[in-house]
Amino acid sequence: MKTRLTAPALIFAVLAQTASSQAFADQPQQTAPGPATSLAVEGLVKLAFAGVTGADAEEDVSMEATARVIDLQPLLPRKNFIGTHFFSNYAQASGIPYDDQTKDVGLLPDFNVLNSASFKSSTVSPEVKEVYEHTSRFKLVVYASSDPLTHRVLSVSNWAAAQMGNSLLPLDPFERQMNSTVAEIGPFPAIRSKARVWARSYADNGKAALVGMYNSVQFHDETYVSVIFPYVDSNQISVLKPTNLEEGGLRLSSKEEAGSFAGDYYCPVDDQGHVMKVEIFHKAYQQLDVHFDKSLNMVTAEHHFIAVGKDSELVLHYKFVRKE
Repeated sequence: MKTRLTAPALIFAVLAQTASSQAFADQPQQTAPGPATSLAVEGLVKLAFAGVTGADAEEDVSMEATARVIDLQPLLPRKNFIGTHFFSNYAQASGIPYDDQTKDVGLLPDFNVLNSASFKSSTVSPEVKEVYEHTSRFKLVVYASSDPLTHRVLSVSNWAAAQMGNSLLPLDPFERQMNSTVAEIGPFPAIRSKARVWARSYADNGKAALVGMYNSVQFHDETYVSVIFPYVDSNQISVLKPTNLEEGGLRLSSKEEAGSFAGDYYCPVDDQGHVMKVEIFHKAYQQLDVHFDKSLNMVTAEHHFIAVGKDSELVLHYKFVRKE
């Protein structure tokens, strides 16, 4: 059985049972779509990405990986709208600790947790480490490059993403500023660990771009970065494997490899947030290359969304600008 997969926002999380999903729906400028509209929107997003990449989600995930993906997720019921306040509203409704007041917080409290036989954290430049350990010190500037077909199709996907309140990807070739907030959430009763929420929105209109929950996860002898993106009736889990690049750079990739946990997993959920099945992309993956640009005196990154065997590709170009 095959199901069309979610938006290519990929990167990147989410949470628990409540009597009403409205309890942690965001309060957008516009009225949040009702359940039927929300499900139609998510279907549009799935179809748009599949149209570009030909990427279906398939269920041939190993039992071990399936169990690990399920373990990563707090209970996260179906919801009508995500938005930048989804996690704080969820935490308040469910009694889970949430701290967005700390001024100096990062996606990874200790970057060295990624160290393994295949990845040497000690060779990564201190500037790149700082971005991950102290993400809140930086604001983002982003622009996109893509082929014409990808741009057209993802423009449709972006309309749907705006209604859903997540995965609204920048598609323009000119720079836009993003608001960036990082908060600590947890620990959760089921997974007994804390995580980081990273909410990015556009500075010019306040719309949510990417909202996800970040953590590190161990699988066999490797440590990966996991990102959970909440959607209307599903979660997308991106599991990214770290690799060393030249001159102190870092690569995080969800490309499948034999024996690796890396991948982009699609997890439909029921009304209580229980995962109904785990599927994986086989024909598309993402790759994030992060490095310190000496000429600009700042950390930059290229975030690739790649369709295997096709010319379709979207690249997001980031600058991490230190806040004054």
